[in-house]
Amino acid sequence: MLKKFVFTATALLVMSLPAVAKDFNFVKIAEDADGNPVMIDTKSFKGNKFSLYQSKGGQLIQMQFDASCPEARVWLRRITLYSSSGRKIAEDKQLTPMSPQRDTPSGAGLVYFCRSFRVPGY
Repeated sequence: MLKKFVFTATALLVMSLPAVAKDFNFVKIAEDADGNPVMIDTKSFKGNKFSLYQSKGGQLIQMQFDASCPEARVWLRRITLYSSSGRKIAEDKQLTPMSPQRDTPSGAGLVYFCRSFRVPGY
């Protein structure tokens, strides 16, 4: 019951943010060590890009990735931190290559993203 509440509260927090108040479709793809859900926004799929969202301590983290399904790699393109009121607190825009494992949020995001395009091997 608590996990469902945390997921619902995270989704409501995301929907209330002006920066991400758009069409969205969230799917829970992972949890962090504290049991907080990590969600992928399937409406963010544009070309080779996808976004993940996570709630931590009443704040929201938005992580934007570039993906290469054939190479099984992702690059963290931008990470943005929002307050509970929706105000942007911080943003980092550096392209960071990652070699994601399937049991990490970025790895689970890559798998979901690539499967949605029916890429062989996923």
